[in-house]
Amino acid sequence: MLPLPKAIDVNEWIIVAACLLGWGAALLLPRRFPFVLTVLLFVFTLTIANELDHVLAAPPFDYFNLNDHEKYELFDAIFYFVLYPPIGYIFVYLYDRWNLKGIYVLLYMLLWSLAGISIEWAGLHLQIFYYTKWNIASSFPVYLVIQCLTLAFFHFICLYGRKTGLWRDCRTGVS
Repeated sequence: MLPLPKAIDVNEWIIVAACLLGWGAALLLPRRFPFVLTVLLFVFTLTIANELDHVLAAPPFDYFNLNDHEKYELFDAIFYFVLYPPIGYIFVYLYDRWNLKGIYVLLYMLLWSLAGISIEWAGLHLQIFYYTKWNIASSFPVYLVIQCLTLAFFHFICLYGRKTGLWRDCRTGVS
């Protein structure tokens, strides 16, 4: 079992607020994708963020710590579950809803990366992140890579769903 934090302080309360805000926003959006696709998007974004952060935060790299403890604790797990799946879902939802093409995809990803940097900057000041050998500028290309992988995954799953007959079109929300 994951240890509890020594004290519930500002960073844990921010994680709770992020949970309510992120999941509230994602759940209030009209249904757009088949249920299976939505679950796959949630699992993919959770997994890629969790694994990448663990690679960067663990030895030998040890670039940063999450929350106020060096070891993984319960609120760290909650942080990944509450932050990344709804944000990743909203990222794909709006991309698909606006049917972005060409240069607009790049602009969209740049804007989302800037938003990610802004949220990370706030997280630094609210003591959710602690950098050891990292700086905020290093995060920008990481966000771009993750967004490219997320959109590639989305397109792959849509193509697979259409080829196998699981759903006709990702944009219809029909399963």
